[in-house]
Amino acid sequence: MSRKLPLGKGETARTACARGLLRTGVVEKTGEVLSAAVLAEWVGWAADLASVMTAGLLAAHWNVADVGRLASGVDAGGRALPSNAWMALRRLGWTVEVGEGVKVNDRIVRMAQEQAGRTLRSAAWRADLTAGVLAAWPCDPGRRTPGEWDAVREAIPDGWHLPSGVIRSRIRQIAAFARQYGRLPADVFELEAALRRRGCCCCPCDGQQATLASWHEMGRMALMHHLSRMVGRASELSEARRLLGRTRLLTLTGVAGVGKSRLALGVADVVRGDFPDGVWTAELAALEDPNLLPQTVASAVGLRDQAARSAVDVLGDHLRDKRALLLLDNCEHLIEPCALLADRLLRRAPRLCLLVTSREPLRVEGEAVLWVPSLPVPEPHLRHSPQALARYPAVQLFVARAARVSPSFTLDAHNGDAVALLCGRLDGLPLAIELAAVGLRTLSPEQVLDQLDQWLEPVAGKAAAGESMAEEAGATRARHRTLGAAVDWSFDLCSPAERTLWARVSVFAGDFGLPAAEEVCAGDGVDREDVLDLVAGLVDKSILVREERGDEVRYRLLETIRRYGRARLAGYGQAAALRRRHRDWYRALVHEAERQWLTARQEEWLTRLRGELANLRTALEFCCAEPGEARAGLEIAAALWPHWICGGSLAEGRHWLEQALWLAPEDSVARGTALWVDAWLAALQGDTASALPRLDECRELALRLGHEPTLVRATQHRGALALYEGDFPRAIRLIEKALEGHRAARDRNGMMTALYQLTMACALSGDARAAVYGEECLALCEAAGAQWARSYALWALGLHTWHRGDRRRATALVRDALRTRWVVRDGWGMALCLEVLAWTAAFGGQPGHGARLLGAADAMWSSLGASPSGFRHLAAVHDEVATRLRTDLGTRAYAAAYRAGARLTADEAAATALHDPPRLRPHGRSAASAGA
Repeated sequence: MSRKLPLGKGETARTACARGLLRTGVVEKTGEVLSAAVLAEWVGWAADLASVMTAGLLAAHWNVADVGRLASGVDAGGRALPSNAWMALRRLGWTVEVGEGVKVNDRIVRMAQEQAGRTLRSAAWRADLTAGVLAAWPCDPGRRTPGEWDAVREAIPDGWHLPSGVIRSRIRQIAAFARQYGRLPADVFELEAALRRRGCCCCPCDGQQATLASWHEMGRMALMHHLSRMVGRASELSEARRLLGRTRLLTLTGVAGVGKSRLALGVADVVRGDFPDGVWTAELAALEDPNLLPQTVASAVGLRDQAARSAVDVLGDHLRDKRALLLLDNCEHLIEPCALLADRLLRRAPRLCLLVTSREPLRVEGEAVLWVPSLPVPEPHLRHSPQALARYPAVQLFVARAARVSPSFTLDAHNGDAVALLCGRLDGLPLAIELAAVGLRTLSPEQVLDQLDQWLEPVAGKAAAGESMAEEAGATRARHRTLGAAVDWSFDLCSPAERTLWARVSVFAGDFGLPAAEEVCAGDGVDREDVLDLVAGLVDKSILVREERGDEVRYRLLETIRRYGRARLAGYGQAAALRRRHRDWYRALVHEAERQWLTARQEEWLTRLRGELANLRTALEFCCAEPGEARAGLEIAAALWPHWICGGSLAEGRHWLEQALWLAPEDSVARGTALWVDAWLAALQGDTASALPRLDECRELALRLGHEPTLVRATQHRGALALYEGDFPRAIRLIEKALEGHRAARDRNGMMTALYQLTMACALSGDARAAVYGEECLALCEAAGAQWARSYALWALGLHTWHRGDRRRATALVRDALRTRWVVRDGWGMALCLEVLAWTAAFGGQPGHGARLLGAADAMWSSLGASPSGFRHLAAVHDEVATRLRTDLGTRAYAAAYRAGARLTADEAAATALHDPPRLRPHGRSAASAGA
């Protein structure tokens, strides 16, 4: 039985399949008929692959000009064809001639007829298949048949990595369906669940090896945003879009709880198509240190603060030519720093637009301000039918939230008046309405109104007494008091233990897990075994927001709720004690991460530390602000060296280390550790002038304390400085001495980094021991299962083999390293890989490919605020390669290829680097001539 793909008007099955493939970037336009035919054969749709090939469809759809472009490796738009399009041609045995028409190799017919079962059902083809099917897959189950579902489900290869383009397409489809129909598709997760059961996961270009649970949760969140978070905001959305067309800085202002952040996210989604270079959101609610504002925004944009230059300069350079939108969310506690940053970015990036949420404007030149009002409410003292009430956005929001906590709730003639009065008493504030709706779990709307009235009466009295203020300002203050009364009422609804836990979890910044809550919040009236039930109770009351991050459930407080909890905690006199317990939990966490760094959990720890950044900052801020706690800050900041280096946060690491070193000047092992870590970060930034004094002090301190491990580290990093400065003999001598110390102490972290540095130093100096050190480093990492560390060993060995002239093996080694670094989003490591792969291409007869990779590498260096010229051990070869490529290609061709590489995103650059440039062998030519 044939199965048909649901088609748009005027489409054929092959066109629809090809459209899906094109949308995900699997092939370009010139390959659509081929890819559609392959899809049609495998899924069982009405097309016979052999007859397609032999009936001359290709000749009909691929004219001579198309074939000429194929032979030269470009499409009609002048872009290079994706490598997987060429791989598809090669798998099917295609050869073509430029001339009177297209000649099809007879092997394609035999393969289609005799070997389709074995060849077309390979995992590689099924990957292309599922990418195309998913991209064209309709959300509405009414538009597809059970047979189609069975065919797609059977086609999924076990353990397949889903391309990021498909993921993004799938999320967009679901969100569009939700907007159009106002509901989730009935089987929105049916296909994803099948993929997940087979162990399928996202590909490395999504920055993680996560199960599909993570991205299908992203899709759910995107849907809920459109379904429930934009109630009654059509006019504000329209006005914000209009203003963004006229101004480059738009600030959404309004009282707490009015929905500024939700509106801003909706605006960003609506205007996304107007900003082809990107739309980014920097969440600032949990940021307390204004000095970290530029780094936080740079991280949101995808930059790593690994440069000695200021993060503002790096950010400005990165955004200079981009038509992009940057959302700065929750700026009210950082008004002046945000205003300064906005002004500098707008001056340096003339095509950049900023969207800001804050309780007050930034007051920057050119700023447009849009006041976000409360939701419209029914007129008081008037009777309304349920149908009339349902037209008011405040009532719509209340009903939607009420249905979540009490599925049987409906708006009717009996409860309509109470609901209308309730929304009016709460001034149409969305957060207050959501908190009030939670009461319907145990109360009727009338009872909720009666209880809230007891809290709102004092507010009304204060407003009536009034101060001499403008009417609008008075209304604003009244709404603040209304929200406060609603939060007070929600607090009163909680049990005594829930109130205590609410106050205690407010010490967390961002989100937190259950083990952290149990460790930090238990005791003094809250039993550890009760924490789970108390957390569940706060989730039920909409105080805590429950979220899933991979396999872990996380919880967070909305910012208004968190500030309320902190005020309560201070009132209990427990703030300092809870913050200290919070600090101790995260100090233990980072020490455990350091101990387990060179293990199979390396990537897991990196992901976890990145996710805990807001809490780590809060712990460090406590150490720096509280007298007598600075030494603990030294320990935390120093133990976080894996995160500072691999996570691309060198500047922030130095920020915390320098603060703690200044606050804790007394001799201690913790200070010694912080000194060599700070020197290491400075060296990686090319800041030798700062690194040397730190290492001198570290060595002197180690001698005073008689602490050998600290002395060994000081010696190692003096050798690393010599390496970066191009003094290879001195580097080798010092690092070898340090390696002996690490071996004696059985310090595997130290051994790994020393072996890696020795491999580099020996490779660059032509010392044959590079192979010995590199292989030992690789064996150590593989025995530990430490994939990120292994990638550095591979890169160093690749550098050595390139210097030895074995470019093929060097390419393989560095590509292997790049795959891991791509997964963990190690920008520094990716730049190193792109750099060396550009060298191998340049000296391997691929000058165009080499120039593109060199452009991509330089763009990535620039995004890090760094350059090979800052490191003498790389600078000489970099310059030599650029000169060679310019000579081989000519100045104009080199510049064009270089610019093309520089325009690639990080994902595109990595994908380009992992494949050889496409070459299609014309029919009848020998392999030797084709490769010449």
